[in-house]
Amino acid sequence: MGYTHYYYHTKPLSDDDWDLCVDAFSRIVTDASKDGMKLSEDADGTLSNHQIIARAWHRTDFAHGPVLRINGIGEDSCETFTFWKNAAPRQPWQESENSYNGFMFVKTQRLPYDIVVTAFLCWVLSRLPDALNAVNSDGGKTSWLPGAEMADRIFPDLEIKTPKDLFMTD
Repeated sequence: MGYTHYYYHTKPLSDDDWDLCVDAFSRIVTDASKDGMKLSEDADGTLSNHQIIARAWHRTDFAHGPVLRINGIGEDSCETFTFWKNAAPRQPWQESENSYNGFMFVKTQRLPYDIVVTAFLCWVLSRLPDALNAVNSDGGKTSWLPGAEMADRIFPDLEIKTPKDLFMTD
């Protein structure tokens, strides 16, 4: 599984596309939880079944708008994966007049929640190909296979692509 994933999300999503993302993320998180994966919205506490059903990982109280967030728990956590509806905001260390430059990354250290991150990014690339300008990873094509297989199982009517299929070569 990948160590660090990089993605450019520079354009806000329409309400309809955001609803598709929230639904897909919900299905992926639910599937991972049923397989026994311990997940959290911020690495602090395990999401309960009620929180998963209530979509606790879908936050609307951030300054830049709605966001999807997921991480592992304790030793199985690293950085929280974040996906914004209104495109990725500029980070404080990035010099730009544009407040939404789109660059995001997440270090997963090949921890179990990496499969959730890669499954969702594969789904976005496959279902909403114009939503992400580029996706990359420190891992090779095989590091994306578990996430792609998970997405393929959850979304059997969609041809799942990986960033390696679209942007990179091994």
